[in-house]
Amino acid sequence: MRVLLTWVSFFCCVAIVRAQAAHPAFEVATVRPSSPEADPKSGSWSIPETGRFTATHLTLELLIQLAYDVDKSEITNKPDWLDNCFYDISAKPEDGVRLTREELRPRLQDLLRQRFHLMVHTDTELSRGYALIAAKGGPHSRLLREITFPDSALLFPRGRCVGRTGPCRSWRSI
Repeated sequence: MRVLLTWVSFFCCVAIVRAQAAHPAFEVATVRPSSPEADPKSGSWSIPETGRFTATHLTLELLIQLAYDVDKSEITNKPDWLDNCFYDISAKPEDGVRLTREELRPRLQDLLRQRFHLMVHTDTELSRGYALIAAKGGPHSRLLREITFPDSALLFPRGRCVGRTGPCRSWRSI
């Protein structure tokens, strides 16, 4: 009986550790609505690897973009208030975490799940598009052979795209 209780307590501890490792979260976090007087374009967030995440005057839409690494156009069926309400966030991870972008994303996802009750559904959507492919031997249009702008040029010799920029006329391969 004692051996059975030891094994049960061991597996419970392992399950708790795995649950904590699977969903990293901030140790301490505050989320507050921003002041409405602030400029909508004045939002900012802290740089990675500072050991802290601070965001001021950001919309929930931008926080979702940061947390899930998606583009604005990839968020569908969003309500109007998603990009009209602004928030200030201050969060600190557990000790020893430098908070790189990869470490920030799951913690920010958990914060959005807890504080905003955000539920995410991912879906694949097919869309039409064009693929721009160079023909064998490079582009055949005379207009594409040399496109010039003030102090710069794009050249397409032998199927390669080569750019020349700046007053020193240095060549760079693109």
